Amino acid sequence: MRYSEHLRSDTREGLRARGWFPDRRADLTAVGAELARIGMPLNRPARTFLEEFHGLNLPTFAPVLGGCLHANPIGLMTDLLYPEYAPHIARFHPRPLCPIGYGGGLCLFVADTGAVLWLDEQFRYFAYSRSLEVAVQNIFEGGPADSVTEWLWIPDGEAPYVEYPANGPPLVTPALPRAPLYPANVP
Repeated sequence: MRYSEHLRSDTREGLRARGWFPDRRADLTAVGAELARIGMPLNRPARTFLEEFHGLNLPTFAPVLGGCLHANPIGLMTDLLYPEYAPHIARFHPRPLCPIGYGGGLCLFVADTGAVLWLDEQFRYFAYSRSLEVAVQNIFEGGPADSVTEWLWIPDGEAPYVEYPANGPPLVTPALPRAPLYPANVP
């Protein structure tokens, strides 16, 4: 399955102008190694999505993405992808998450189930899409209306802050993540 199959033909033509093409298969060797190093290895939905879209800056209709999705989990997301953040990111879904892209101050992660986490890069708020297929439709076509859950706010004082002193290991505040933040009905 290719995620572009869930898009209208006119949408696919618009993506073609940005470097996408049918049966595109980006080499994910370096991406996979880096994601494994930071503790967020590629899962099947992330691999399928990134093979098709990795390295492209794609126009979006999802206003929260600021008009562009950077389908590069390493490039623009490096401030959020330190191993020290992994336990904090794990609080948002009961399954391991893998980053797939960035836009408008939001980072997108996908679980092996296909559910998508839309996470503010400063850990202020988040939402979910029930599947990557639905999220792709939202990103590139602006719908369907129920493609993203309500936005949930992270309690004050629970967003991680990492300092990197010259003479020692990173210091993460809060040191240990509190209870999971995902709701009972997380997709």
